Amino acid sequence: MSRFFSKVRASRHDQRVNVHLYPLRTFNHISAISLCKALGLRRTIHRKQKETAALGSSVTRFTVFPVVFDFKIMDGLITELRKIPPVTRFLCGSVLGITGPVLMGMVSPYKVLYASRLVFGKLELWRLYTSFFLGSGGINFIFEIAMLYRTVNGLETGPYIRKSGDLAWQLFFSSVAIIATSYPVSSFFFFRPLLLCLTYISSSLAPPGSQTSIFGLLTLPIKYMPYVMLAFDLLMGGPQAAAQSLPGAVVGHLWWWAIWGGDLTGRGAPYAHLGRAPRWLANWLGDTSGGGPGAAGAGNAGGVHVVPPRTRLNAGGGGAPSAGSRGGHSWGSGQRLGNN
Repeated sequence: MSRFFSKVRASRHDQRVNVHLYPLRTFNHISAISLCKALGLRRTIHRKQKETAALGSSVTRFTVFPVVFDFKIMDGLITELRKIPPVTRFLCGSVLGITGPVLMGMVSPYKVLYASRLVFGKLELWRLYTSFFLGSGGINFIFEIAMLYRTVNGLETGPYIRKSGDLAWQLFFSSVAIIATSYPVSSFFFFRPLLLCLTYISSSLAPPGSQTSIFGLLTLPIKYMPYVMLAFDLLMGGPQAAAQSLPGAVVGHLWWWAIWGGDLTGRGAPYAHLGRAPRWLANWLGDTSGGGPGAAGAGNAGGVHVVPPRTRLNAGGGGAPSAGSRGGHSWGSGQRLGNN
């Protein structure tokens, strides 16, 4: 975009803004219309020529195209973004904000990778953040960002509903643990372990019998999804890629055991009290649900929930189904209509 424009001026008036685009070189009217459509802007009918001051010994002629941008469109976009839960919005926004410039060649991957000698030796502390949000290139990145959104959004609208602060606080400790457990495999980026960790905790919190689909071709119990991801890493990247992703599964299991106690109810969790967010973080993210793990939404962490058919119980109510009973509702013998 920088090679097309040298300056953008904007002035707001009555919820509209006039944006004057200055191309670096003159191009035809059809190209200008295509450019305006690509930007999502509405071009006004008129256009005019304007000359600039001499740059050095040359004079360049610029074509000015006044366009109009409606702020209501931006307001609607912001409203839709605010509907996304805060942790989901932060994670997905971070991935797009870091991976996008790297893929476009605007930022070198070396500037965002994790290296302990640079982090602790030269105090380049931003690498602790950026190394978690550099995804793969190509079509894999689309699948990764979609899976990240679906997984984290399922957590924030399920087990962690109205408890985004707790999720952010526990995710912080999980990220620290991922860095520590990745030391033996010398990882420079942690996005894949982070995604695997979130998938592990999400699949563990799903109700029994939940199913998931892989590319719409294969359906399997959602509890096996972390192992399927490890298998894909092994097939596509070799043993080194699988080893670098493995810390995410390890940390996910520790998260499941320490905070939830290996149970959807969260009872008996040894470190559940450490998973509660500080008051300032809970207030900042708008938490409204009290209690520890399992207080609200447990067992709704995504996947397809399969509910077994109802069975007829004993006449005493409750307990196990009677011997020889069949599933379904008991309709009784009925009554005959009419008289003989």
